[in-house]
Amino acid sequence: MAKKAKTAWVFQDARQKQKLGASKCPWSVGWYHPETRRRTSKTFGPHWRADKARREIAEALNAGASEDGLKAILDGALEHDDEILYERIVLQAGPVELHMPAHLSSDDLADLDDWLRGLRRRLRRRAGGR
Repeated sequence: MAKKAKTAWVFQDARQKQKLGASKCPWSVGWYHPETRRRTSKTFGPHWRADKARREIAEALNAGASEDGLKAILDGALEHDDEILYERIVLQAGPVELHMPAHLSSDDLADLDDWLRGLRRRLRRRAGGR
């Protein structure tokens, strides 16, 4: 008998979808944990990122990856997306100069994270993404 393929799926949480609306609701990927057989999920934001993660998770599950292996794959996928985003910006919009505002210090990580999040959003808009 052939071994059944393990799958992952993309979905939007019904409660978040009702609260935020279909267009602003983040997309998640769900799969069955390889050892405990429980449903597991992770939120990814835009649909394209969730769909890409779904393919990678399904490949890893079919290859026999453990939960730690899945976490490493997911962390690497998100870092790789940032690299692709940077390359798109540089190729389409030209070089980008980054100037950290004077009121931010590297000691205050919360403010720095907010500033970086806003910067990524502006750079995505500049590159034509969402």
